Amino acid sequence: MTLLGLTSACGDDSDPSERGIQPGKALGNEQRPAGVAHCYTELSSNHAATRAFWVTFRSGDLTGRRAAIAGLSRAGQEHPQEEEFALLNGLANLWRVVEPLPEEVEDNESFIQAALLARTELERAYELCPTDHRLPAWLGPILVNMGRAMSSDDVVQQGLAVLDRGMAHYPGFVSFSKLLVFADRPRDSAEYQGALQTVRDNIATCSPRDPACSNHAHAAHNAEGAAIFYGDALAKGGDRDAALDAYGIAREARSHRDWNYKGLLDDRLATLEARITAFGTSDTGDDPESAWQSNYQCSICHAQ
Repeated sequence: MTLLGLTSACGDDSDPSERGIQPGKALGNEQRPAGVAHCYTELSSNHAATRAFWVTFRSGDLTGRRAAIAGLSRAGQEHPQEEEFALLNGLANLWRVVEPLPEEVEDNESFIQAALLARTELERAYELCPTDHRLPAWLGPILVNMGRAMSSDDVVQQGLAVLDRGMAHYPGFVSFSKLLVFADRPRDSAEYQGALQTVRDNIATCSPRDPACSNHAHAAHNAEGAAIFYGDALAKGGDRDAALDAYGIAREARSHRDWNYKGLLDDRLATLEARITAFGTSDTGDDPESAWQSNYQCSICHAQ
């Protein structure tokens, strides 16, 4: 069963270094919407910094992340016209924001710096490659969350506009991120229900050839991880049967046996009724943790 038109919260969705991708072209036999293409080159895809990042990211090596970021930063400075270095540096810094090391949690200055670098590098990547409409899936939520933190409606609206741009070109990849920016809203709010419906509407249209809808080299557990995110959203929405179906996707995936988060899935299934009940009260203090609030937002899909 293919993924429900969802993409993971953090990482890139393809393995160009193993396919010899040329600038502005789609990937091999993969099927993205017309007009969607990244601008990777053989230089960037085969570069030592790119390979080092993916080894670090796919192994969930938080202690090696700083060196991987430094390597991508140097590569980007040496080759400022390469989209891939800017994109991966942005994603690496986003990884730092959502999955910090224990000693990084209280380092507010580094946290802010990482968030700003994630934003500027992803913006630069989109400028370098305007056809890479995956980028709004990461850039949009960054801008929305920054705007909320700064009480700046202008920045929030800028982020929502970026998301809308991505949705117009690549809904199969971006719709999940539109859900995430409203995931903490009250479950009966128009924002939450509208974002959830956006994902529902996309489920039937996502092709199994689209890398947003399946597991692949750079997101070995894309299906399982995204099913947890979606199941959590449905549980918050009070839809028990749909939540069970979503969690079931994770269990049906062939790679489920080798997934580090099997225990998390088992817990979700065992506590589903209690989760729905807790979300249904007016007291948000007893709401259970959901995937979008966790410190495994990247690794749940990408760690091998």
